[in-house]
Amino acid sequence: MSCLLTSCSKEVTAPPKSDEMQHMERAARLVLQTLVKSNSAVTPANLQELKQLIKSKLKPDDLKEMGIDDVDKALTSTRDNQSYVLVPGVNIRNSMGPKEAHGGRTSSPTGSAGLSYSGPPIIMYEQKGSGGKHMVAYARSGAAELDDDKLREHVPSYKP
Repeated sequence: MSCLLTSCSKEVTAPPKSDEMQHMERAARLVLQTLVKSNSAVTPANLQELKQLIKSKLKPDDLKEMGIDDVDKALTSTRDNQSYVLVPGVNIRNSMGPKEAHGGRTSSPTGSAGLSYSGPPIIMYEQKGSGGKHMVAYARSGAAELDDDKLREHVPSYKP
């Protein structure tokens, strides 16, 4: 009965993020900050082009503010020790990303051939991952773990 008279609500807190999750989120912030500084909304064609863009657009103080002292290390998975895979041509300003549709075919929001949209776009993922799952980074923010099937669903160009 005392709960009815007083506030018995418990504060719900999210579990702490793993070091790997924090590493992936830091890498995503690096990508996003680089694109913002370069006045671009679209991810480069590959990781090498991204690194060149980082070098030309970010100052050492910018990197330090993000907690990054080594760009190569920041763009390498702590779980599989492989460079992250940058998904090329992702528009970070879109709130929804491309998703493979029915039977391998894709369609645009208007129904014509192209892309359908289903959620925040993934900008980067682990090459091999760990335990059958890949850490992924989203364009808007955050990271998650996806298995091969889910990763292929969200990034049709992904090949296991």
